[in-house]
Amino acid sequence: MIIDTHCHLTYAPLIEEIDQVLEEASRVGVTRIIVPGTTVESSRDAVALSKRYPGVVYAAAGIHPGHAGEGDTGLEELIPDCVAVGEVGLDFYEGGVAEGQCQILDRQLKLAERYDKPVIIHSRDCFSELHAVLSTSWKQKPAVIHCFTGTREEATAWLDLGYHISLTGILTYKNAEALREVAAWLPKDRVMVETDAPWLAPVPHRGKSCRPSMVTEVVRALEGLWGMPYDDVAAITTRSAERFFRL
Repeated sequence: MIIDTHCHLTYAPLIEEIDQVLEEASRVGVTRIIVPGTTVESSRDAVALSKRYPGVVYAAAGIHPGHAGEGDTGLEELIPDCVAVGEVGLDFYEGGVAEGQCQILDRQLKLAERYDKPVIIHSRDCFSELHAVLSTSWKQKPAVIHCFTGTREEATAWLDLGYHISLTGILTYKNAEALREVAAWLPKDRVMVETDAPWLAPVPHRGKSCRPSMVTEVVRALEGLWGMPYDDVAAITTRSAERFFRL
C-alpha cells in the first residue's frame, strides 16, 4: 500500500475522469490519497470527494498563499471533515505580498490548533521568512513540508521543528542530484511521498499530466537512494503518513 499524501484530484483533468484515475492508482497499490484545498471552493470539493470515496480519498482544507487575497470565509466549517489544514504557507516566487500571506497563514494555523489538525505547508522562495514564522507559532506541532526541494540545511531546520518532509516526482529529474543527496540522508521515518498531481509528472512520464498512480516512481527513486526493497520503502512512508494524518 502507498499513500499519495498530496494530490489535487479536484483539478482538471483528474476530476474529469476520477473513477479511472482512482482505479489505475489502486491497481499499482496506491490505495489512499490526501486531497488538499487551495481555496475555499476547492477545499469544499475535496470534502465532497472524501465523502464520495470514503476510505480512499481524504480531504484537507486550506488557502494556498497564491489565493491569500480571496479570503477564507467558509473555510472553518469544512475542517471537522478533514484530516489536515492545508495547503497553507508562503510563496514569494512571483513577488507575493508577505503581509497578506502571513495574515491568512496565521488564521489557518489558529484553526489547525483549535481543531487539533496537522498542517500541510507550502514553501516557495521564502524559507527564511516562513521558518521565522513557524518556529514561533508552530514549533513541535504536526506539519509536513510538501514538495520539498531545498537543501540539507533547510531540511535540518524543518526536522528540528519536528516536521515531516514530503517528496515528489522532482526526485526523479535529471537535474535533481542535489535533492537526491538530501533524500538519501533524510531520516526515513520522517519522509512521505506525493505527486502534487496534476503537476510534476515523474520520469518516465515527463510531459504528461501527473496522476496519483505515478507516486510509485517516487517510491522507486527512494528504493535506490535508501538501498532497500521497494515494498519496505512503501511500508515506511505509508506508516509515516498514517501516523501523521491519523488514518
